[in-house]
Amino acid sequence: MGVAFRRAARWGVSECNKTIAESVFRNVVSVSLADVETVDDATDQAERFRMLARDQLPRLYSIASRLVDVDAEDAVQDCLLKAFQRFHQLHETVAGPAWLTSILINCCRDRGRAIGRSPRHVELDEAE
Repeated sequence: MGVAFRRAARWGVSECNKTIAESVFRNVVSVSLADVETVDDATDQAERFRMLARDQLPRLYSIASRLVDVDAEDAVQDCLLKAFQRFHQLHETVAGPAWLTSILINCCRDRGRAIGRSPRHVELDEAE
């Protein structure tokens, strides 16, 4: 059993995510990310983001479903889009889960504000 696999078991990673966790722990290192300068850098950065997102997706969806209920999938999708666009700003890979969580919470807040600003539609029969 590899070191990464033992870490995954110790941190409570579910059975279905153990192979993902093994590859994440093996491939992700703490690297200071700079702006993308070459195609290889862009590919490497996209792969690191994909591994981070795949590992955190169940947790992000769980949080979003508690915060925005029905709009959870849309909130997670917005979160991942914003995170991908700003992935170069993440300097410490180990901070990735907390970084994604903060983006998700802000996306959920934005959805709540948008709902609060939108006019409420009332049927004429209900108004009487």
